[in-house]
Amino acid sequence: MLSSGLISFLLYLVVPVVLVSFFRGRKTNDQGQRVHKKYFSLGDVITYATLALLAASYMYSATYNRPENVFRKISIHPQSPCAVLRHRLAQYAAKHPEIAPADGIPSQHDKTSSAFDRRAYYKASEYGHMDFLVDRFCAFDEDRDVYLKFGETVFM
Repeated sequence: MLSSGLISFLLYLVVPVVLVSFFRGRKTNDQGQRVHKKYFSLGDVITYATLALLAASYMYSATYNRPENVFRKISIHPQSPCAVLRHRLAQYAAKHPEIAPADGIPSQHDKTSSAFDRRAYYKASEYGHMDFLVDRFCAFDEDRDVYLKFGETVFM
């Protein structure tokens, strides 16, 4: 399947090459035959070098600079049931106590009360942030696919 990032990358590669060949024009000799240019001009070298750097940076960002994924972090399949997601999140918090909020981890009942400040809880700690995503995935199943495709910036 072609993603929008791959399509834009291919456009970045193809459009400058087409523009260089278009602006170079077609030259003919006295007999009317096309003459091929056999050397690269400075503009061609700059264009191709820029394309090579762009391709290298895109490959680097696609391979090594991926954003964190809550499913990978808690080692679970994205289509797992809600109870399993919450259980794995609790296990992850038990292994990494530094991510837990200072006030402790609230229960589902505490989070549904009107006096509970959800925004402050979700922003206060890494656990609150991950708990927000798990709550979202439990409430709306289609949000899991959106999260996997576009990342967490969609929800923040």
